[in-house]
Amino acid sequence: MYAVYNVKPADKPLIDAALDVQKNPAADLVTRQSVVVRDAAALGLQGLGVLVLVEGEDRGVKASEPIFAFAERLTGEKAETARRAFHAQDDAAAAGVGFIFGD
Repeated sequence: MYAVYNVKPADKPLIDAALDVQKNPAADLVTRQSVVVRDAAALGLQGLGVLVLVEGEDRGVKASEPIFAFAERLTGEKAETARRAFHAQDDAAAAGVGFIFGD
């Protein structure tokens, strides 16, 4: 399961605060999932701010909803397009490392 959140650039500092387990114990389960933060423009997605991808167990992803209440949860094709962009960028980076180190 996964969730993609769109955060306004001005609210970017709230992402770190939301995931800070010391200040926000409810974030513990969420931080045990795969959480990736990227600028939408860096992913080639226009008209969006900072994207947060949370992937993992259903329980952990559902727990991210109140944590990221300040953000817009993307749904449908927007969410799937963003998720594919995250993975494509990761795959490209892995291919680059393999090229550099001969793997």
